[in-house]
Amino acid sequence: IDAVVVCTPDHTHAVAAVGAMKQGKHVYCEKPLTRTVFEARMMRLTAAKHKVVTQMGNQGSASEGVRRATEWGEAGTAGSIREAYLWVGDGSKTMTRPKDTPPVPKELDWDLWLGPASERPYHPGYLPFIWRGWRHFGSGGLGDMGCHTGNFLFRCLDLGKLWEPVAGGAKDANRIRIEGEATGVHAEGYPASTRVHFHVPARGDLPPVKLTVSSGVEMRPGPELLHGRKADSYGALLIGSKASIYSSNPWNTSSELLSKNKAEIKEPPRTIPRGVGHHREWIEACKGKGEAFSSFAIGGPLTELIQLANIAGIVGEPFHYDPLTGEIPDHPGASSLLHRPYRKEWTL
Repeated sequence: IDAVVVCTPDHTHAVAAVGAMKQGKHVYCEKPLTRTVFEARMMRLTAAKHKVVTQMGNQGSASEGVRRATEWGEAGTAGSIREAYLWVGDGSKTMTRPKDTPPVPKELDWDLWLGPASERPYHPGYLPFIWRGWRHFGSGGLGDMGCHTGNFLFRCLDLGKLWEPVAGGAKDANRIRIEGEATGVHAEGYPASTRVHFHVPARGDLPPVKLTVSSGVEMRPGPELLHGRKADSYGALLIGSKASIYSSNPWNTSSELLSKNKAEIKEPPRTIPRGVGHHREWIEACKGKGEAFSSFAIGGPLTELIQLANIAGIVGEPFHYDPLTGEIPDHPGASSLLHRPYRKEWTL
């Protein structure tokens, strides 16, 4: 076995992928990369330590929409960007833990399916698919699609730099201030709607930016930010001093420049190779031919960001996050959600 594909529910991504990487196996893992911030960090660090080829399953990465938008961002086509928005879906449903305990189907190993998650009786209300809405197993609507819809936004803003030490910089130079609000917060699932503001510090020559991440109809940006358009159910928007970069596609497979003077905008040259397909690109990289565009080096921090938005919506109070240490130093409640305890027989 040279490589492993992980497409299990979110709560077992990390134990499967980290175990494979520690044995020197290349890994393709579906999005979100993990269910918790801590697991995402472990995935990134393990991949780097064992020098394996990785790819996160945000398939829009191979599209013209993502790659061209990234080129616009890298070339400064939109000008200085100090404001950005990411919105995902219609929000999450309220989840109520079942009280009945029907028999486990013969074809299901419930203990194995639970994996590292704490014990609870089997119920068909957990699987298949619906596990996404349970905090115990999934990441809600925001976590499920955020790594798709926030793909080019993360790249254009060069947010990955926050996970790199600043030479000669202050100890807390990379810290992000995070403020969240939500409706319909409950213990078993994710809020009905969420809006989170990330106050992101400067990254190299890039200025500080306020990134607003949201889910739920009432949390979407208004038409005044979209040149008169009504926001679709999914979208990513970067507002620059010269133009805005926008995608209304959940997977960012299409993107466009918005400007009152679009004819005056100079299109930059193509600098990013066009892919052979997201899965094929990873396979070729495993064979030493080229690189994977959505490796865990970028998929890990992107997942951390999305899961931090989930945390902020749940706690509803401001806190700071340090990407270099993976710590929330000023809010014990939020800090407790960076990871969840594993059953004793499960480890990373």
